[in-house]
Amino acid sequence: MRKVVTFFLLSVVTVLAVFIVLTNPRLDIVTDPDVVVVLGGGGGERLTYGQELAATYDVPVFAFAEGVTRGTLGGLPCDSVVQWCVEPDPSTTAGEARTAAAYAQENGWETLAVATSTFHVNRARILFGQCFDGAVQVTGIADAAPLDVQLRRAGRETLGILAAYTLRRAC
Repeated sequence: MRKVVTFFLLSVVTVLAVFIVLTNPRLDIVTDPDVVVVLGGGGGERLTYGQELAATYDVPVFAFAEGVTRGTLGGLPCDSVVQWCVEPDPSTTAGEARTAAAYAQENGWETLAVATSTFHVNRARILFGQCFDGAVQVTGIADAAPLDVQLRRAGRETLGILAAYTLRRAC
């Protein structure tokens, strides 16, 4: 019985620790990026945040189309919202990292500011770091998701991080 209780307590502590790390990641301080890369997904907050960052540093916005169409400016053609608006191949964070790295090489970008949701910062940092040799500054914007959604995300992000380090590297 004692082993079961110990295992249960360790499991609860582990899940809680993972949840805390994923919901409160280290956000990079953005300084002098060449471009702001806005990842797809979210409910529009990523695009708005990315546009604010770009305005602060007077740099262009490179966004993935899903982020634009789901954003607060959804419905407008990509070219009226951002300077670059592309579909990654595949349409995953790893595909976004590969695509952004290719554009960075073409355009001579040395520093990327990556705007995403807070829960996604850790995995985005890993994948972009695998594909881009320059500086990657990953920052996120929080959303007000209910606890059950946050728990699902924490589980998905944990599996995604493990995969990014092992079986499904971006580059």
